Amino acid sequence: KEMRWISPVPQGIITALKWNKNTAIAESQKQYLSTVCLEWLKKYLEYGKSSLKKTVSPQVSLLQKSSSSQVSCHAT
Repeated sequence: KEMRWISPVPQGIITALKWNKNTAIAESQKQYLSTVCLEWLKKYLEYGKSSLKKTVSPQVSLLQKSSSSQVSCHAT
């Protein structure tokens, strides 16, 4: 299976071409992304689990400048 970088934006094409010429870079990046990066991602997801799963009701405020103006609603 061929490993290669694909740039999603034109600005990255030159870098992708350079990286694709060097298979050692691809192997090194694959190793990093599948081990070290994955371990850090799992660790940070665990750290943030309580925040990510927390559900809170939205806070709502209404604003009306005068009795004849439109009512604006702001929810956070």
